[in-house]
Amino acid sequence: GIEIEVDFIRARSYVGTDNSGGVTFTKNLEIDLTGKRVYIVDDMVDTAGTICAAVDILIEHGASDVLCATTHAVFSGPAVDRLKASRLSKVIVTDTVPLPAAKRFDKLEVLSVAGLLADALESVFEDTSVSEIFDGENSF
Repeated sequence: GIEIEVDFIRARSYVGTDNSGGVTFTKNLEIDLTGKRVYIVDDMVDTAGTICAAVDILIEHGASDVLCATTHAVFSGPAVDRLKASRLSKVIVTDTVPLPAAKRFDKLEVLSVAGLLADALESVFEDTSVSEIFDGENSF
């Protein structure tokens, strides 16, 4: 089997009264990240400021590789340039938001949700359980 070490840290972005910004964590980064691959999971990436700041902090704490996975790739303003220049090794997104060619880059991987949506719609119209699509693993 595969052994995976899991820990959850919540990052929050903030803007100060002087318009400076940054990232705070709900938990101190006291875990040893030396040589570890870290996955950042978020519901959406808009300007990518929080994600890129978090990546820098994680690498400063020893992470050897950082990947980001998000459902909605809004990618507004400086997002694409920030992600390209970041130390992320990969950015994984779904196709819930159309991404024109100008917003695509080498580190980007786009996954389709078409099959999942089709299965959900079929379940609704056939009056069967949508939860079965996830084998009952869709709740905590």
